Amino acid sequence: MLPYTDEFGGRPQVALADGRYQWVSYFKGPVGVHDSETGQSFLVYVPNHTACWSDKLVVIGPWLYIQDCIGHWAARLNKNTHRLERDDFDAVVASLDTGVYPATHSGNSAATVRTENKDATVPLIHPYDLVQNPFAYRAREVRLDVGSWPYMLNGQVYRWSPMAGGTMRGIQFQRMLTENEALYDVMGLDMKDASSGLRTIGQLLVLVPNPRPQPHPGSVWLVRPLGVETGTNYFGAVIQTPKVQFLRYTDE
Repeated sequence: MLPYTDEFGGRPQVALADGRYQWVSYFKGPVGVHDSETGQSFLVYVPNHTACWSDKLVVIGPWLYIQDCIGHWAARLNKNTHRLERDDFDAVVASLDTGVYPATHSGNSAATVRTENKDATVPLIHPYDLVQNPFAYRAREVRLDVGSWPYMLNGQVYRWSPMAGGTMRGIQFQRMLTENEALYDVMGLDMKDASSGLRTIGQLLVLVPNPRPQPHPGSVWLVRPLGVETGTNYFGAVIQTPKVQFLRYTDE
């Protein structure tokens, strides 16, 4: 039995014994650890929102890998240095389930696997990334996290927050422009005016296969960026809107 079951509040979602360490992910809460040698317990990872917690924990050699609420291995902690890194570690952990694995799992070191496979993985981006640079991933398949929205500070993304409820999400459907072109507002929160809530920080044009309805933001999308669509606004000024081809939801 873990000695810190209720220490951080909530109930354990995942418990993992790892030698001297006992790792726990809490339902709607953080990831904590108990060190049996020192008798100390402390937090190692706190999600951005209480609606997002970790369903899986994997230890590979000196690293604890933490899965986020949308199924991606988004963080890792070094047990020796206590350094926490946030990145895309899907290529390292692959399909491993909760457990403890040697650093040479599948015959390769985790670092080697990540280096060799990083370019082969499908990138995970956000709609605001396309607003900033609609040509970076042109004609490539990418995963588009349309649920998460950015905290903005002086025009820069400070951090991402996962979708919460029906209104706090990264995109907002506006209207159908044609039979198979849906226009979405890209949403974000200005930290200098947080009380005003999410506001429009750009737009995204989505090419939808007929006869499919416009995609919803509840799942990560697999899309192919198509550059920009050129048009005019209400005042007659020329504008360019990032355009993507919707392929499917990644969990289909």
